[in-house]
Amino acid sequence: AVDLEGVKVSRTGEICIIQVGTIDQVYIFDIVHLKALHLSITDMFSFLEDRLVLKVMFDARGDSDALYHQLGIKLTSILDVQILDIAARRTSDQLKSSAEFRAGLGTVLKDRLKLEMKEFYQVLATETQNTSAIYNKNPKVWKNRPLRQDFYIYATICVRFLIVVSMDVFLDLSDKWQRKVVRGSELAVKDWRDKNIEVDRKNRLNAKAPKL
Repeated sequence: AVDLEGVKVSRTGEICIIQVGTIDQVYIFDIVHLKALHLSITDMFSFLEDRLVLKVMFDARGDSDALYHQLGIKLTSILDVQILDIAARRTSDQLKSSAEFRAGLGTVLKDRLKLEMKEFYQVLATETQNTSAIYNKNPKVWKNRPLRQDFYIYATICVRFLIVVSMDVFLDLSDKWQRKVVRGSELAVKDWRDKNIEVDRKNRLNAKAPKL
């Protein structure tokens, strides 16, 4: 799983942290520090362009835009859990009516995590509940060094749980819907990455779900 944090992450909003998670580990890469060392960030994250490596992400549009326009990295082979959630709702008689709009990360994790993992998520969410308020007050907080400990914890939450959710939900879908999710994930980041910045800003306010 992959996620980014930064100053209003977009093609013009600086990437400060890149998080990469596996089933067992979460790795946090300090992009601010790596840039200061003049290291080749693009080479370090070449796996993001590797079609043989599946990247699980959540609403990857803005992250894709930032990676391409700031670092020249073109994301491929993406499974977007936000789009996966939309597909799961559209294939459920009980939830189909709620599939018109995209759901946020917190909502998806609360709805999709199984009990034991949900309790763990809620503990971490409580520990980091002030981070959003701090960020809204000062969007440049992700550039501060040393970074607050609760921000490091916050940075792990997305990648820590996305793989678990993606495996559970993806395997419950039919082959037809699995293909729709993969195709929809790829199209979403490509369209966002290739549009002009004025359109991007406008579309950020649009939470309507894609057709798939």
